[in-house]
Formats: sequence, structure tokens, C-alpha cells
Amino acid sequence: MAEALPQVPTSGAFPAGDRARGIWENRETIGRLLADQLLEASGGNVKGNPMTGFYNVGPIVRDAVDIGGLSLPEAISFQRRWAGQNAATSPQTETPPNARNTAYMLYRQASGDPLTPERWQEEKAAGTWGYDPKTGEPLGNRPGFPMIGGMHPKLSQEFFRGEEDPFANTKPYIFREGGSGNLAAGAVADTHHNRAVIDAYDELFPGTLPKQWFEPKIKGQPTRAFETYQEEGGFPRGKGSQLPVGHLKVAPQKQAVGGRQAQTEFPILQGPTDVASQLLGLSPMETQSGLWFARGGRTGLGSPPMTLQDLFNAQIEKTARVTGQAPEDIFKMILRSRIPFAEADVSDVPGASATG
Repeated sequence: MAEALPQVPTSGAFPAGDRARGIWENRETIGRLLADQLLEASGGNVKGNPMTGFYNVGPIVRDAVDIGGLSLPEAISFQRRWAGQNAATSPQTETPPNARNTAYMLYRQASGDPLTPERWQEEKAAGTWGYDPKTGEPLGNRPGFPMIGGMHPKLSQEFFRGEEDPFANTKPYIFREGGSGNLAAGAVADTHHNRAVIDAYDELFPGTLPKQWFEPKIKGQPTRAFETYQEEGGFPRGKGSQLPVGHLKVAPQKQAVGGRQAQTEFPILQGPTDVASQLLGLSPMETQSGLWFARGGRTGLGSPPMTLQDLFNAQIEKTARVTGQAPEDIFKMILRSRIPFAEADVSDVPGASATG
């Protein structure tokens, strides 16, 4: 798989004005700090800790066999398809809606009416899902399934067809691997992971992040985010303080490699986590999961330590309550893509504010 992924450039500048140079050159030091932070947050017990077990999907596969009646190959195939659609609909999406979107995409595909980008546009234009009461504009999504029309249906179909592009959009590809149980695939350098990495860099070298890490404009208006950061000598470090997440620009940037756009900043941002993983004796996927929760108070994550299985089961239980059917029956139907999850509000489901 490594051959299909972007690599750290060995010569020339890194993307976005070489902004990640300091992170790459100091990855050993940053990695030690990240390892210390995770050890402290876990009380010194990182192995078997709920924080590091987000990607433990083995129980879902076992339940698919023992309760759902699938063969082991069928259960593994289901989890792989699920992980692909979960990855496709994960960008900028909270975790419970992400799970609903996943089941919905699988249901639409199995029903012979896949939610392609064209179909999404058609349904919106026809007012299939109603109209915004404030603007009168047609809604693009079935209630309870908040797709980003220009992104999620496209990624969904790419994953169904095996045409996802890990060079230009690495995070969904790696996230699919994690959701499939492949803990050796590497850290998922998502929003919260990357905020934790640049936060650790700033803790070591206060006020020295390049301006390219900060949004120059928000909603078309110039900001003083970088100037404020410099004037204050770095990020706030007081008790209960948070990063200025709305002013940070942490998506891995791209550059041309061999005539293709490659998200070469992704492996650069993975670097410190790889170091921390070696020090802790964890896979990079487990370390990223741990940092997600350990540093969530700083990075804006509002989710308690829950695994993908916890989130999956919470949606099954909610759907069972809404429909009046037994959770086991809902589970069996989800495994066969015969229904989506319930459209009902699930804002009370733990993990509601976690996004990738």
C-alpha cells in the first residue's frame, strides 16, 4: 500500500511555502512530547486503553458472524465496504451523521439507486427532500443524512468502484484502512491529529509556526490570526485553554509529483506520530486514536473515548427504539444493506461533535 501513497519529498520545498519543514526536521522531539502527553492522559496505561482502541472493529466482525449469520469472509467484506463508505462521508462530518450516511450510501447502492453526484443534484433540483424554511431553497439531503453534495457522493462512488485517489486525498484512504482493522496502515492525519501536532510544535518552539498555518481570511474578511499568534508568543497555554481552531489551516497540502497532485504534507504530519508510536509500542493508528481523545480539549474535539463499534451500536439501538424492532433484527438488516439507520435526531448519542 505504501507505494500508492504520497511520500515525503527528498528535495525541494514542501507544499504551502515549506510551512511543515520545522515539523519534519523536529519530528523526533515532537514525537517524544506527543508520547508523553498520551502517557499522562492515560495514566501511564496506553495499551488496552479505550482512547487507543477507536479502530478496534474485531467485535463488529465477530458479531456479524455470531449474531448476524454471515460467514467470516462475508463479515470481513461487509466491514471493508462499511469502512469505505464511512471514509467517503467522513470529511467535515460529525460521527453519528457519518454512521448514518454510511448505512444510507450502502442502502442506496444495494437498492439499485446509488447516490451519485448527478443523482444528488437531481433530487435537490426536484425538491425531493423539501425546502429550507428560511431561504426557500431546495434541500439536497434526505433529513438526517447530511451529505456534502460536491464531495461525499463523489467519494462514495470512487470507493464503490475502487477508484479512490490516495495521492490527492489521502485521509479517506487511510481512514478506510483503519475502519477495516488495518492498524498498520499509518496514522490518520485528520483535522484533530494535525492540530495536536502543530500544537506540540508550538509548545516546543513558541510563536514560530509559519503564517501559512493560519487562515488569512474568514468569510472573505481578512484576519489577524497570525499577527495575534506572534504577538502573544504562541498559542494560549493556560488551564482549560483551546487552540484558535477557526483560525488554523491544517488540511495536508499538495504539490505536483510526476505530473500528479500529491498530498505530500500528509506523511510529513504523520512523522511525529510515527515516532511516538515507536516509543509507546503502539501502531500509528492506535497512537492517533489516543491523541484524538487525549488532546481533544485543545483541538476542539467534543467526543468521549468511543470506538467505531460503540458508535455503530449506538445507531443500531437508536434505530431499534425508533422502529420498535429488536436491535438484533436491525443489525441483520444493516449487515445486508436492507435499511439505512433511522433519520431521527440522535444528538443525544455520545460522540456527536467529533469530526474528521
